Amino acid sequence: NPGISEKGELLAARISMGVALAVATDLGLNPPGFAAQTVALAFGLAASSIFPALMMGIFSKNINNSGAVAGMLVGLTTTLVYIFLHKGWFF
Repeated sequence: NPGISEKGELLAARISMGVALAVATDLGLNPPGFAAQTVALAFGLAASSIFPALMMGIFSKNINNSGAVAGMLVGLTTTLVYIFLHKGWFF
């Protein structure tokens, strides 16, 4: 609001700070399990996509870009299929 007074701006800031504090307090007292699950799934997807390229790079002298990308896509696809089959589409 471009025409807000300093008093109104201060009031809006205090109200928004109070709401943010209430939400943070509620989430701190009742932590959602969803956040931990999402982080675990993200790390699983990252590991499944980098692991094939890492192992092929260490143990194979004939690896090229196409093979590394193919291995990463297979690992990522396999993990996504597993997640969607066992956790469901909306986790």
